[in-house]
Amino acid sequence: MNFEPNTCEKEYAKDPEIKQEDIQQLLDWAEKQQHMPKITEYQTIQFYHATNYSIQKTKNLMEIHYAYKNEAPEFYTGKDFDKPRYQHNFWDVAYCFDLPMSTPEGYRIVYCGLKDFDPAKYNYEIITAMFTKIMLTIIMEQGLCCGYAFIHDLQGFSFSHLSSVSISLIRKFLYISQETLQLKVRQIHIINGRSIIEKIMMLTKPFLKKELFDMIHIQSDINKFQESFGKERLPLDVGGTLPFTRDELNEKMKAKVDAFADITQKELDLRSDVTKINGDKENNFTSTNGSFKKLVID
Repeated sequence: MNFEPNTCEKEYAKDPEIKQEDIQQLLDWAEKQQHMPKITEYQTIQFYHATNYSIQKTKNLMEIHYAYKNEAPEFYTGKDFDKPRYQHNFWDVAYCFDLPMSTPEGYRIVYCGLKDFDPAKYNYEIITAMFTKIMLTIIMEQGLCCGYAFIHDLQGFSFSHLSSVSISLIRKFLYISQETLQLKVRQIHIINGRSIIEKIMMLTKPFLKKELFDMIHIQSDINKFQESFGKERLPLDVGGTLPFTRDELNEKMKAKVDAFADITQKELDLRSDVTKINGDKENNFTSTNGSFKKLVID
């Protein structure tokens, strides 16, 4: 299979609200910040779109995104993804892939779930680090969209899985999901989680902003979910009518991750040099219980 990265030209054509002069203004600003890494035009477009075309909010998002990588390096492992423990522990244990159809609203759909239910093989750090790599791969290949709808399938997920996860990692990952992403989360559907969902929500709710919490849809009846979400959007082995199984879609996603490995690694490795952040701005990057203070960028 031949996978080609998306281009800036296609992104400008896709969304006329994105002005090349605004992106250049942001690139010029970033280049003058001694602590900032060399940010690409393509990634700048993603950040700008994620903030609904606000120059000021884009600066804030870029600052937080690249600074927080220093606080949570386990989610941005870069070259370590090529190590056997990552490859084996992720693709043999979990599913994570985008689906070929969008929601009626135009949201890109990403499915996540367990492939192997054995808690002894479950490693939350590896799962979430590979999720970061996969989402970046999707962005690099497909680019802008009006939002993402995530399906989290909890079939096979037990208290033994949950008890192996540290609160610190959960807090960091939820902060990343809410404050640092260059994409728009619009829907989160949780399916097959009747036996464990109350414990998960009790554990995560203290770290969830109301905005994200309100996007969560707990689907207690899988049949009703299949009908309302649309069987035509779901894989065969999730009760859908797409002509693909989860294994097939996972293999395709793995091939994309491998094909884009060099590009995504460069982006994963980019982070701010906190030793070059001075004065009041440095105080803004001090994390307290995993959260940065709000930034005001000149």
